[in-house]
Amino acid sequence: MLTYENFPAGLKQPVRLLYLHPGKRTEQIQFSLKLYSLLSCQYEALSYTWGSVENPVIIKSNAGESFLATRSLASVFFRLRYPDKQRALWADAICINQDDKEEKGQQVNNMFNIYHRASQVLIWLGEIANNSKRA
Repeated sequence: MLTYENFPAGLKQPVRLLYLHPGKRTEQIQFSLKLYSLLSCQYEALSYTWGSVENPVIIKSNAGESFLATRSLASVFFRLRYPDKQRALWADAICINQDDKEEKGQQVNNMFNIYHRASQVLIWLGEIANNSKRA
């Protein structure tokens, strides 16, 4: 399972970014996590439907560690990754250590700034479903 590095003491507005590694549509999702000050990084923020936690998809960190992503999150990663370069993203489910209540509280309190400072906010409502084209 994924091991999270703690934010360094004194880092102003700490944030963890996900670097989505390049790949083809059918290749396994791979990523890296890096720590930054929100004041000195460039990224895109992802707002998405979490979806069901049943039947998760295993994605891998560059250290070979596994993360159990919801099907919705994995689906958007397949669609967003570039074929030839990394993509810097912020996605709450993976960029926030969900098992660390203190970190989770601090990051949730900072979400306005996280979304505000993003170069753009990407929105994913999920795959096509019955009658979704009518919208």
